[in-house]
Amino acid sequence: MRTPRVAAADPDHVTLRHATRTLVVGLAVFVVLGWVLDRPDAAPAGLFSVFCLGAQADFVGTPRRRAQRYLLVGTVSVLMIPLGAGLEDWPVAVVALTGAVVFTTMFLAALGGPFYAARFPIVVALLLSVTTESSADLVAARTVGWLCGTLAITVAALVLWPARAPSAVPELTADVCRRAARMLRDP
Repeated sequence: MRTPRVAAADPDHVTLRHATRTLVVGLAVFVVLGWVLDRPDAAPAGLFSVFCLGAQADFVGTPRRRAQRYLLVGTVSVLMIPLGAGLEDWPVAVVALTGAVVFTTMFLAALGGPFYAARFPIVVALLLSVTTESSADLVAARTVGWLCGTLAITVAALVLWPARAPSAVPELTADVCRRAARMLRDP
């Protein structure tokens, strides 16, 4: 008896490549920051940055545009770390800031594309900042970690298994052209 073949959910292995890239880069950033450079306070923020940008945001487009988006969202999200840490002693201010950031990111996410992809890293950076103990040294270490993770995943997204999901536009355009040619040829 022959077993029916189940269609793969990821036939081009795009998702597998994204996940593998995030795992490899996240682990490398964590090990380098935590053990090699002896910055254990920076390592978790670096790992969060790689996970948020690599697995959750994972921008598409030309390499230049992808790099710009990674760096821009990484920069905006790293700004949330000192901002949240500065307000952590005032719960009402934290709630107001969190509400404003979540509303703004979700409102912009309605535009789709990179705005939708950017919402998660920005909110996670803020939540990391306001839900953990913060001193000047910890904020500096987390900022350095987040920046290192941003740079690492930006470079990795461009050179380490840079597979993107194939676009349906060329196939659809060719189909429309074939149908138009048939209509013109066979009136």
